[in-house]
Amino acid sequence: MSMSHSRVACHLQAQTPLGPIRLGLCGLPGAHGHMDNIDIALALARCEPLLLELEGWLACELDLLPIDSGTPPPSGLEAMVKTSAARHPDDSPERDEDRPGHDTDDGWLAPAGTRCHLPWTALLNLPAPPRLLGSQLTWPSLPFEMEIARYARPPAKKNAGQAGGLMLLPLSFEAGWPVRLTHRDSDVHLHCDWQANSGRLKHAGPVSLGASDATDEPPAWRVLLRDLVDVPSDWLLGWRAEPLSVEAAGATARMNSPDGPVPWAEGPIVPALGGSALLVDRQPASHA
Repeated sequence: MSMSHSRVACHLQAQTPLGPIRLGLCGLPGAHGHMDNIDIALALARCEPLLLELEGWLACELDLLPIDSGTPPPSGLEAMVKTSAARHPDDSPERDEDRPGHDTDDGWLAPAGTRCHLPWTALLNLPAPPRLLGSQLTWPSLPFEMEIARYARPPAKKNAGQAGGLMLLPLSFEAGWPVRLTHRDSDVHLHCDWQANSGRLKHAGPVSLGASDATDEPPAWRVLLRDLVDVPSDWLLGWRAEPLSVEAAGATARMNSPDGPVPWAEGPIVPALGGSALLVDRQPASHA
């Protein structure tokens, strides 16, 4: 996942036991075109607090070396230094300790727009980041597909997939509606419990990387929320415990057949018999 703010002037990468860690240097005065070793050394000096925070979090040293900007990063997350966190002490004659409300823990990290890319192999094995990395870096949100039901065969009634048909969602009758979240671009997935009445989504297991366990099951008719769920990094990785809000009221779902991506039926999620059901209000012509 990448961010499009501020031009990256140079990419560096360090090989670590947790996988390759990449740094993108931005906002460098006079950094037009090629940067020589002296330019890179000066730029890294301005990122030293960020590097120290990262090394403490990763529990390893970062031996960063320049790489070609066209080298694709490994699957993972890219965080970016916020503008509000990017005033270097040398940029102002006013000392940090003289600033009103100064907190010595909220110091300079790196120039605004500096990027840090961490692979999933590292992120899934790390605790929550130190406070500075958590508060002064912008961590992205990712769009996840949310599967709320699956059937081994299509509904028995012939008209169940036609407009006006009602398809019960069996798992919705459980105390915690078990659902699956999948990020297709990275094969990151996790199981969650969904409290549809309150719209609260909670982790029901660790985040996994690789082919979803759903791929080991026979082909199925899957019911998915039509809209992708925007999942913040800190919630995904368990850095904050409060539930994610995903409202069932007014949500639209679609049923996909094992044969392809064209929805077999689509409609709103409605309460039914103490659980939930898909009220079909549209059936694509190809399935009519």
